[in-house]
Amino acid sequence: MCMTAVFFPLTMAAVLWNGAAFGLIIAAMCSLVLVVVSNLAAMPTKYTIPFFLVAIAIDLAVVGLSFFVR
Repeated sequence: MCMTAVFFPLTMAAVLWNGAAFGLIIAAMCSLVLVVVSNLAAMPTKYTIPFFLVAIAIDLAVVGLSFFVR
């Protein structure tokens, strides 16, 4: 829930404010899908927590790249 309610909207807002590059939008969506699918698959927490942390790292990278890629 934290990914879909906090991190993804913030990432998309940063991408859209900085030019809406298609590749960055797809990267942000893929990080969201990574977390949602692992939760819907009812995977154990030893998998879902690392997926969540990787998705947050991807979102941070996308936000950082959004300032440079137009």
